[in-house]
Amino acid sequence: MLVSNDPAPIRSDTPATLSGLDVHVTALVRSASAMDTGAIVTDAHCLTASTSLGSVQRLRKFITGVYGDAKRPLVAARRKLDAQQRGLLDPLEKVERSLTAAILGFQSSRQAELSASDTPVAIQAPALAIGMSARTTVRAEVDDVQQLVLSVAAQMMLEGAKGVDGTTCLPLTASTRRWLQAFQPTPQATLSLLRPDPAVVNALARALRDDLALPGVRVVAATTLVDRR
Repeated sequence: MLVSNDPAPIRSDTPATLSGLDVHVTALVRSASAMDTGAIVTDAHCLTASTSLGSVQRLRKFITGVYGDAKRPLVAARRKLDAQQRGLLDPLEKVERSLTAAILGFQSSRQAELSASDTPVAIQAPALAIGMSARTTVRAEVDDVQQLVLSVAAQMMLEGAKGVDGTTCLPLTASTRRWLQAFQPTPQATLSLLRPDPAVVNALARALRDDLALPGVRVVAATTLVDRR
């Protein structure tokens, strides 16, 4: 059953208290709960539902504004604290990097000298302060995106030419073989290494809409109703 107990429109002088906002939210949620798709069967129902929707959106904007105003001093204070923290940490991190580079450079040159020596020398642990130890971290840097993409494409083409038993079931032309050889397919070059940029794809979709013609990409349009008061 469709009911209409839409609360009064939210005004700028609405009390910005938690209990007051709770009353409005509870009333709107109770009213909107009966307005599911099956309950809207006439123009009058649709008008009532859209009126309630407008009240929901205005209340949401009001709550966002109330809490935005309340959090604004906290945001400013956090920025100030972050700036103070960076002012203290930046010089420490700079000298930390400098000292680390100097120590590792010394250890590397000492190791090179020992390796080049004709006289057998016992390997000694580097002279470090008590509690200090070396830690190696490993990461990857992509310096040629095109080469990575072509390698993934070559690997997918190579796998597509094989049957379930691993033997070649599709003929590979001479040009295809040269292409595969040039772009170095490897089992490590999996599709999971490539991720589309949602911001770029969405920008294309907004600009081209139904004219977007990218293989593997489809345009998804979603319609919403917005109260502009």
